[in-house]
Amino acid sequence: MERENRRLYALLLLIFLAITAPAAIYVYQFLFPAYVASKAADEFLGALRDNDLKAAFQHVSYFDTNSDVRPYISYKEAEERWVARVGKLRKEGIYLKSYSDIKTWTDDAYPVGEVNVTIVEDGRANTYRASIHFSRLHGKMKIQAIHSPSYDGALDGFEGAISGNLMPEEGEYN
Repeated sequence: MERENRRLYALLLLIFLAITAPAAIYVYQFLFPAYVASKAADEFLGALRDNDLKAAFQHVSYFDTNSDVRPYISYKEAEERWVARVGKLRKEGIYLKSYSDIKTWTDDAYPVGEVNVTIVEDGRANTYRASIHFSRLHGKMKIQAIHSPSYDGALDGFEGAISGNLMPEEGEYN
């Protein structure tokens, strides 16, 4: 009788593992990265909307050569350059007024997303559906760029300023 109970317990344990292991892998590979990306996007956009540029920059995946290469620029220097660039844009009257409907998912285990952004430019507010591109930097999921999926130039000035692209302009270091 005891031997039958052990077999039953072993069988139940195997069934439990057969069910929970794939579920755990699914959560870890797909749901968790999408959740982390969504949280990063919300914190970034919230800080950007509130004009808390240093807080927003904490969620920027910046780069100064290629986007897939660890940056050479220090965090402090990158933060100063990014904050100055976005601050200048705001002084010119171009800023994020609001955002809504953040959607994130994984594509080949890589988080991607979309969001509605309302950008004020020349005193007029326009709302666009924009793509969010994420990247890992310093072990955290961060925003690399937000841009209009149609690439029609609608968000050019805004998207360029808030992106993580800190590559030097031609002649900047000469």
